Amino acid sequence: LARTEEVVGQLVSSLKDLDEAFSARQKGEQRLVRNISVLYNTNVDAKESGPHLATVSADLLRAEERVGRIQEMLTDWRGRVGELPDVLALKFTDKERGVAGKAIDIRIHGSKLEMLKKASLDVQQWLAGFKGVLDLSDDLRPGKPEYRIQLRDMAGSLGVTARDIADEVRSSIHGGTSLDVQMGGNEYDVVVRLDGRDLASVEDLNYLPIRTQGGQLISLSAVAEIKAVRGFSRIHRVNGQRTVTVQGALDTNIANAKELMGITKKMFLPELKKKYPGIRVSFVGQGKESAATGASLQTNIMIGLIGVFIILSFQFRSYRPSAPVDGDQHPGPVPDSPGGQSRFWPAHRDLALTVSYPLLLRDLRGVGMVQGK
Repeated sequence: LARTEEVVGQLVSSLKDLDEAFSARQKGEQRLVRNISVLYNTNVDAKESGPHLATVSADLLRAEERVGRIQEMLTDWRGRVGELPDVLALKFTDKERGVAGKAIDIRIHGSKLEMLKKASLDVQQWLAGFKGVLDLSDDLRPGKPEYRIQLRDMAGSLGVTARDIADEVRSSIHGGTSLDVQMGGNEYDVVVRLDGRDLASVEDLNYLPIRTQGGQLISLSAVAEIKAVRGFSRIHRVNGQRTVTVQGALDTNIANAKELMGITKKMFLPELKKKYPGIRVSFVGQGKESAATGASLQTNIMIGLIGVFIILSFQFRSYRPSAPVDGDQHPGPVPDSPGGQSRFWPAHRDLALTVSYPLLLRDLRGVGMVQGK
């Protein structure tokens, strides 16, 4: 928490410097930043809690009163803060987010967390090479230090399973209820656990007695190995599969999200899948929403054009293009027919209407595209 407060102090100080710089540009000598609020133990993008998280928010002048773009202010704030080497993720964003999602939002699916983390770092390194890419991070962050107990090969010959060891360790540390006592008409649970003096350190855990299938007691270190590791704070799953999400922002004055994702799919993903076999990559955020919107727009335009054609066909009772026919059963000769023969158009068909259909459909198609923009 102390380090978090120190980082928050740097952010607030830089925000005040930004306020001094941009307030000079405002009309009527108004201050750009109205209020600054700090929330500890919470962050919307982190999706976890703890003393290592904090959110710094600033209330600004209303959009119709302030001078300056939000993106310009965020870039200035980011530059004033600089690089913080021990910070896992630092994002500068505004609360007014578009409905299309984040500019960079890539999901990496797989079974091994270590491989997913390495793949995520490679993706971030690739994206960081493009100008305009900002605030890259993933949601697979290191958690608290922990001890991991792993069975030795000889444990199977002694009839000791992972479940046996887990039950013994849990009951020894947290206690186990194995006996009920009736006293004065009341029932009490008896919880048994080891004395705290017998588990003063992790070395004492090596001598924890484990019962084999034969009823013998052996030390934990004989059938298992205890390792000090650091796990992950949160494991995200999509459709039951472990997933790491890489997110980032984009300066739209420099880069385009659609082009960046297209280059990544074509030039980078094939090499990434060769390096880490078994992973699967999916694109969400603006890329997915734009593709869905484009496909929906094309489908709706075609349905609309077909509907207009059907309505006009029924309105003018013309279901197919007119065709010339030979004979003298219909009036309306056409002069100067080739071959010296008289050719007739059916009297109930209007040539002008038939010719105008393609022109009408072409005009409607243009209107549909303009409305789609």
